[in-house]
Amino acid sequence: MIGVAADMTVEADVERAVTIIDKELGGRLDGALNNAGGGRHLGPTATLSREAWDAELAANLTSKFLALKHEVGRMPGGGAILNVSSIAGAVGFAGAAAYSAAMQGVLGLTRAAAMEYASQAIRVNAMILGGVDTPLFRTTMGATDESAAFIRSLHPIGRLATADEIANTIVFLLSDASSFITGAAITVDGGMTAR
Repeated sequence: MIGVAADMTVEADVERAVTIIDKELGGRLDGALNNAGGGRHLGPTATLSREAWDAELAANLTSKFLALKHEVGRMPGGGAILNVSSIAGAVGFAGAAAYSAAMQGVLGLTRAAAMEYASQAIRVNAMILGGVDTPLFRTTMGATDESAAFIRSLHPIGRLATADEIANTIVFLLSDASSFITGAAITVDGGMTAR
């Protein structure tokens, strides 16, 4: 495993990180997962500052654009890129306008890039996530028994995803087993958006 510290909203950092990783992997990326971001600026739309709006889009959309921009050139002969979005990219959420806009933007970015790079055998897909049981979830949205139960109740399957379930989907979408899938937004949300 290779770890490179980078601010994914700063293009020079992203370019440096992708270059280092590419070099460590022998000069060729086969797959890339773009997962930077997180909802930090919440509240009614009219109360969001311009700075909060810009920060949310930078963290959740621009970060994925910059990564994708520098990854595609490192995939001679093809590869796979997976951009992580959220159910907020598929449906609106009151109090999360900037986050929802960014997550919906990830889907548009994914589809456009998929069309641009399909002839170069580079597949670009998105994964729309519902709730995932992680340490971060347990200290933020699921910090109380009541909030955790409420979020679980939004998923018809009756629980959150495990990290392994998400990892299995990622492995599939970055592998040759999904070689005919590009431009897709694969929903992994326990039935949340099927309502």
